Amino acid sequence: MEHKIYSIYDTAVGAYLQPFCAQAKGHAVRLFSDSVNDESSMFFKHPDDYTLFELGSWDDDNAKYTLHDTPISIGLAIEFKRS
Repeated sequence: MEHKIYSIYDTAVGAYLQPFCAQAKGHAVRLFSDSVNDESSMFFKHPDDYTLFELGSWDDDNAKYTLHDTPISIGLAIEFKRS
């Protein structure tokens, strides 16, 4: 089964956070959105600093990674913050 690979870019640091896998884009967006709206998270405290990116995929049948030539922006943390 293919899993999508995501990472969050931190503009304040100028680097990507450790990547994670999700079953689909919607799953990654939900995980990110939940974190952005958790008052104890760094994403909640500094939503202008973080952007979610899709990096590629990983196939658990053959352990192969396929990466995009350029990471694909899914959205800024501030866009997922609820009022």
